[in-house]
Amino acid sequence: MEFRVDAYREHHGAYPEVVLGDTIYGSQDNRKCLKDRGIRFAGKPLGRPKKITEANQKTLKHEAAKRREEYLQRIPIEGNFGQGKNGYNLSYIRSKTVGHFGCVD
Repeated sequence: MEFRVDAYREHHGAYPEVVLGDTIYGSQDNRKCLKDRGIRFAGKPLGRPKKITEANQKTLKHEAAKRREEYLQRIPIEGNFGQGKNGYNLSYIRSKTVGHFGCVD
């Protein structure tokens, strides 16, 4: 992820404000890398959920709504991945296995 974020900066001249990615990319290392660059990761926070109290109930609800809104922005992107896999047969591996190389006597 670090390489992609740096490539974005090189192309656009600035880091993105937020990174929308699958939860698999929300590892501690990736989050630390993004935090060092001042970028927010739009995904579920790691660790145990915060306890809901009267003091933080509105804040937690607002954060959950914001996460949901950002997740909805990913839906068209996921559709394009599916189109690439199904429409262009990218779901099939087209490389030769080790058994294909070698001489037959």
